[in-house]
Amino acid sequence: MQIEWKIAKKRGNLRPVLSYSVHLEDHEKALALPVVCIVSSIPKPDEDRQDYCYPGLLERAPNYSPK
Repeated sequence: MQIEWKIAKKRGNLRPVLSYSVHLEDHEKALALPVVCIVSSIPKPDEDRQDYCYPGLLERAPNYSPK
């Protein structure tokens, strides 16, 4: 199995974007494993469609506190 990933970050206060692809070999495809679903524990801000993230403005989900 090959997993290729890339984190793209434009200059400025723009959010980075994670993209990945998974390539299986023939014997792995023959196993017919279920599709991988990734569930993130990172809280999303209210306006998660915004490409930018200015300091102090919608940076984190409500009630978030770093551990």
